[in-house]
Amino acid sequence: MIIIGEKLNSSIPSTLEAMRDPDGTRLKELILRQAECGAEYIDINTALLKEQELEKQKEFIELVIGLTECKIMLDSPDPDVLEAALGYVGGRRKVIINSINCDGCGGSLAGFAAENGAGVVLMPMKNGEIPQSAEERLKNAEFGVGKLIESGLKPSNIYVDAIVQTAAAEPEAPKVTLETIRLIKENLPSVNIIAGLSNVSFGLPKRANMNAAFFCMAAYAGLSAVICDPVNPLLRLSAAASDAILGEDEFCIGYIGTVRDMDLI
Repeated sequence: MIIIGEKLNSSIPSTLEAMRDPDGTRLKELILRQAECGAEYIDINTALLKEQELEKQKEFIELVIGLTECKIMLDSPDPDVLEAALGYVGGRRKVIINSINCDGCGGSLAGFAAENGAGVVLMPMKNGEIPQSAEERLKNAEFGVGKLIESGLKPSNIYVDAIVQTAAAEPEAPKVTLETIRLIKENLPSVNIIAGLSNVSFGLPKRANMNAAFFCMAAYAGLSAVICDPVNPLLRLSAAASDAILGEDEFCIGYIGTVRDMDLI
């Protein structure tokens, strides 16, 4: 399972405050803590800094590269920002672009990502609408994956987003996401499947419990990458346990190491 740290995101009020702090200490601690807890990638979203979005995106790219060995997820609703930031990273770290929907998957950003060996998150959405059935999400994913491959992307660099919505607003939504993961795994086995885990518990108490339970179910359904809070001990332990149970951790060495690191023995 590819773990992508979600905490360097301007939509989180405390992170936005840290991003505006010229001292930078809190931001560095946030980056380091995610890396120490097993994040393979750090998601960088500076969208709420508005006119400073690209400037700050570059600044935080330098922090991640300077402080850790983590790879980088560039996260923005603006394709121009994503393209400029990808060019700025150059070949210094592996990058995943977050994201492109079905309407934009044949555009210049996809081609530029392919030229730079970057991964791309595909949102299986058309006309800005979230499909409400797993079958429709699969249909959109098949269309989008085809377009991205035509743009030069390797299937191994495509990450289809299963689309996680909060259980508080729509009780059936998590089951639709799990079925989406299963269908994509079955019908598009050469691509990755990704999810923004924390969305499932939005608006609910004790969110870590909900996130951990959903993570285990999604891992079994075929999820291969997750945007989450790796610092959360319950989620960190669930991720290690899931790898062991699904046979992705030989002799449970990773699980045992995680338990020891967390002083749980």
